[in-house]
Amino acid sequence: MDHENELLINTLKAFMDAEIFPYEDEVDAKGEVPIELGRQIEKRAKDIGLFAANLPTDIGGGGLSYQAMALMEREYGKTTHALQSWVARPTEILLACEGDQKEQYLLPCVRGEKRELFALTEPEAGSDVMGMKSNAIKDGDDWILNGSKHFISGPVMPDFAIVFAATGEDQTPRGPRKRVKVFCSEMLNKVADDTVQIYGGMGLMEELPIQRLWRDSRLERIWDGTSEIQRHIITRSILRPLGA
Repeated sequence: MDHENELLINTLKAFMDAEIFPYEDEVDAKGEVPIELGRQIEKRAKDIGLFAANLPTDIGGGGLSYQAMALMEREYGKTTHALQSWVARPTEILLACEGDQKEQYLLPCVRGEKRELFALTEPEAGSDVMGMKSNAIKDGDDWILNGSKHFISGPVMPDFAIVFAATGEDQTPRGPRKRVKVFCSEMLNKVADDTVQIYGGMGLMEELPIQRLWRDSRLERIWDGTSEIQRHIITRSILRPLGA
């Protein structure tokens, strides 16, 4: 780790110690994050430059590299999603905004004025984009959207929705990215599960954060495409060029 990233991570660790970790037990017991607490985390993240750190500097983001973001996500992974998600990393899909869309969607997310929800998973297709039934048909200057979604990410406080729908055929290869996702999520869950096993019954007690990390790690094998869906897509990306 170079000096610049070391300073970044030290800043993040201090932020987590002061603004995140002290509230874990309270939030876990309540099953929700009080809006006042969420806004407090959001504001203090903005004050020290952690908010929207993944987006380019020319639109107001932090402009951090993928390496730096990976190091940050490792630290965020030490706490519950319920709290660390208030330090927004807006989806990079928003960088595709054009014209008026930038001021309507992209820039407000960078400034923390708006939040997006992410609607990909469907009742029948799961997170397999190729099996998606939702579709969008061009109608003049508008699009007519038909379909159903569930397990939507970020539905509690969104201002607009990013909805995945088919408009035609997509031949873009996705196997390299899927391999990384399935490996990392499976390894994370194995490490968390092994940790519970090492601690035995104490690993399941609320006095230690292990049980919370174990629950959160299990989620990583499900959202953004289950491990089974990932393997299916990887296999298809390998076999398709061979005519199979």
